[in-house]
Amino acid sequence: MIYEVQTRMGNTWENCWTEGGEPMLFNNKKDAQLEIDDLLAFMPDYSPEDYRIVQLEDVLRALLDDDNEATRAAARRALCS
Repeated sequence: MIYEVQTRMGNTWENCWTEGGEPMLFNNKKDAQLEIDDLLAFMPDYSPEDYRIVQLEDVLRALLDDDNEATRAAARRALCS
């Protein structure tokens, strides 16, 4: 499974974590949690409640419920690849 770390942005969640201009993805929850832990150790005023780990497949499945046909098609392609 693939995971991403998401950051709370107001009332939404977004993957703001990048490396070399590409979104950071993790092969397991432990590595994703270590990334959050490193950030919180460096920035102790940040709240752990503003970060979460999401299984990417869950995100793609949620996109299948989107009203935009292009978004649904892209999600289907990603899940089937």
